[in-house]
Order: sequence, then C-alpha cells, then structure tokens
Amino acid sequence: MRKKFIVPLVASLLVLAACGPTTPTSSNTSGEPPVGTTSEEPIETGTSEEPPAPTPTLDLSAPAESLYITKTLQLSAQTTDFEGEVTFESSSNEIATVDANGLVTAVAPGEVTITAKAGDLTDSVILTVKDILLDVSRAGESWSVLDVYQDDPTVTSEGHGTNYLPFKIEAGKTYMASATVTFLSADPDGTNTWSGVSIMNVNAEGIQHGTLLSPGPTLATAPKLVTYTVDAAGNVKWGIETDRSQIWNHHGLSSLDFSAPHVLTTIRDGNEYYYYIDGELYWYENIWTNFNEEDTRPALYFATASAKYEALSVTTEEAAIEAYIAEHPNNKLYPTDEKYVSVEEGGKKVVFTGADEGAPLNVKDTAAKTIGDAFVLPAEKASRVTFDLVIDRYGATDAMPAVMMTINRHDENFPESRSYLISEFKVGFTGWDYNGDLPGGVGAASADYNALEQGKTYKVTCDRLMHEDGQDTRILLQDEGGETIMDFTHNWHDGYRGAANVFFAVRNMNATLSNITLTTID
Repeated sequence: MRKKFIVPLVASLLVLAACGPTTPTSSNTSGEPPVGTTSEEPIETGTSEEPPAPTPTLDLSAPAESLYITKTLQLSAQTTDFEGEVTFESSSNEIATVDANGLVTAVAPGEVTITAKAGDLTDSVILTVKDILLDVSRAGESWSVLDVYQDDPTVTSEGHGTNYLPFKIEAGKTYMASATVTFLSADPDGTNTWSGVSIMNVNAEGIQHGTLLSPGPTLATAPKLVTYTVDAAGNVKWGIETDRSQIWNHHGLSSLDFSAPHVLTTIRDGNEYYYYIDGELYWYENIWTNFNEEDTRPALYFATASAKYEALSVTTEEAAIEAYIAEHPNNKLYPTDEKYVSVEEGGKKVVFTGADEGAPLNVKDTAAKTIGDAFVLPAEKASRVTFDLVIDRYGATDAMPAVMMTINRHDENFPESRSYLISEFKVGFTGWDYNGDLPGGVGAASADYNALEQGKTYKVTCDRLMHEDGQDTRILLQDEGGETIMDFTHNWHDGYRGAANVFFAVRNMNATLSNITLTTID
C-alpha cells in the first residue's frame, strides 16, 4: 500500500522540474512594473501639511521730500495682509506735526522723520521743512503773498497805503537784500508824486528808513529818488535835508523804463547804507545816525504803488557783501543833467557846459552832486576841498555867472546851504534854503578882485573851519604859479559843527574843475 502512493508523487515532481521557469505573456518592455504589480517606491498614506501664512507689509510714502512752514503734506501708508490700525508719529512736533490720517503740518524749518506703525511693522520718511524768505505775518490786505511758498517766490503790493514786508533774517547791522521789481501801476489814483518802491531798513519798532524809487503819479511822469524815514504808524518824514534826499536825474533816472523790471539792492554794512538800481549805486549814507546802535532787517516796501517783487535774495555773509561793494564802486559825484554836466575820473573831474545854450540857471539842476554821503565834510573836524579851475566861457544871460562849491548842513531843523562862489570879478559866500533856489549874485559876504581870464588855470582852496561857536568858511584863490589872488574868510561862526555834504555847480558858465580832493585837517 505504501509503495503505490510514493511512486506517482515522485514522478509528478520530476515532470515539473523538466518544464523550467514560467515565461510571462505580457508585451510591456518599458521597465515599469506591470499593471497589477507593486513598484519599489513606497506609497505615502495619511493627511498633507497647511501652506505657510502670508507676511504682512507696511509701506509709507510722501509725494514730496520737502514742504514750507504752515503748509501740509498728505502721506500714504499702504499695508498688505494687515487689518489693524496704522498710527503716525513725528520725531519733532516743533518742526512738523502729523495727525491720525498721516497729514503733516510744517511748523518750523528743519529736518523731521515721520514714522508709521502697523502692529509690529514700522516705516519712515524724512522730510525737510523750509522757511519762506519774507515775514508775511503783517502782510494784511496790502500784499498778495500766495506765491511766497515756493523756491522762487513772488509777492505783489496791492498799491493802497504805505507798507513793508521784512525779510526773515535775524536783525543785525550787516546784510544785503535784493529783488527784481516790476511796476504794475504807479499810484492807483494817479495823484501821489511819491508813489514808488524800495528795500528799506526796519527796526524792531517798525520804523523804516531807505531810498524810494518813484515813477511819479504815473509810470511816465516825474521819475526820481527820495530818501526818507517812515514811523511805525506809516507817517512819512522826509530826509534830514529834503533837497539832499531828492534825486531827479541821477544816472539818467528820467530815461528808466518803468514798465520794465529793475533790480533793487540794499546793503547795510554797520553804519554805511548803499542803494543800487540795476547794479549802479544811486545813494549812499554814512552820516545818518538814527540806527547806529540798533539792529534792523531789510524789507520790501511800497508807497501807493502796485508792483511785483521776484528773484528775492538776502544774505548776511560779509565776504559776499564786500565783494558786491567792490564790484560796484562809489564814484562820489553824479551829473544832474548829463547834457550839460559830465563827471570823470571817479569824481575827481567835472566839466560844465551849456552857458547861453539852454542849461538851467537853477544850480541844483546843473550840478555835480554827491551820491548821498559819498562826498561829505565830517562833523567836528576842519576840512579842505581843493581843485584846479579853468573858466572856459562866461555866459551872457546872467548878471553874475559863477562857479561854486556848496555845502549842505546835515540838520533837520535848518535846511541851510552855504555856497563858496567864484565869479569873474568877485569871490564870496551865499547862505540859502536848499528847499528853494540859489539867489542871484554872490552875496553880501564878498570881496572884489581883477577879472579872472578865460582859459587860464586857477587853484582854489575851500576851507571849512571849526570854532567853539560853530563852523566858518574860507576861500583861497591863487593863480597857476601859486600867487594869491584872494584870501577871504566869512567869519560865520553859526553854531553848527555837524557833517556837511558837498556838491559843485555853475550858473551860466562853462568851466572845468579837475584834481578835486577832500582832506580832513584835524
């Protein structure tokens, strides 16, 4: 029984081994596992992780890098993925403030940082607060100042009343201010002969002093300059010597085109004051003493004139001021009528013409006048003016043709001139009110001599003498060889020892004055 069971089983195993391995019937040759088989890569099972959360951002921006005092600037704060409140903060509320909406208000000149915060986020902008050039706090209705808040500011005077607008600098005794001024109209009512514009000097009380450029009631009548003082209430006080402060044809003033722009420049250098028009010196003061111990500021000014002021500038840099003065020298004298008077050699030579040919007999109109205090005899000191004189021709339309040197007393209570006169037969002195005209003749204080010849050179010495009881005057007339023709002293002793301004003039005479010198004697 056991042998029948074992034999068939062994035979079956031998048959299977002879057949070999089974060959697959699939045609897949890609190397990928057949369908239904498992690859060697494991298959992950379970739930994937969440993506990372977005990062919040804050961006603060400004439409400009600067703004002017009192003006505002709206900042923009942009956030992403942040839903909380954005707050703002200024690094200095004294320079600029910022409100809850990011609106910046400029307070004072300087640099300020504005910071925005959103949760833990911060961003900042740096702003520069600029100052304006003019103090507009007192502009009122007299000035249009909307365009002063810009890098090239302009302002306009409205033409009613008398008013000033100070530059925003610390008050002091040294500065230079300039503006290009265009008249829009003279006096709106067409009646004020002293309408005009200026850059004045203003003290803390509001008292103003300076030289006014006036076109007259209209832009085509009576152009002139006048130097005067204005009190804090706006009342005008004429210059200490009215005639000395009125200029009618300085540097061809009457030919200025008042419809065109003109550059006004004012300099205060201690107790010296300079006033320029288009770079030419029109007035100079050094004996006006009211502000000597006071600090002032320069100020745009108008008197019943409407004008535009632009190209504004101001500096206290002494080197720049000294350079400007050096580039625009002071020639001391100017001709009141260039047709009949010429000033040469920096004021050392004056030639008068026009005798019997239309030159005015009024010596103030045919003269070589000082530019303000450029030719001044000092207070308390004896002084001497010398010149060589050639009489080119005597005129026939005046009974006493003469050449003269005149000194104007610098005293608001006494508008007095004193003239040293030299005529054909007489030398002498005449006192007169310089608000009026020189009277005819030579005057009671005179002396006769033989006739001076035309074409010859004479030497003239005009002394201003000082005594305890006032000034006196002396003329020494010599021929070319130094021989004395006349030595005549007035014995005036008038009680005045202050400064005096000089001008030269003729009355119906052609003459040449050369080698003009001024010497302080003691």
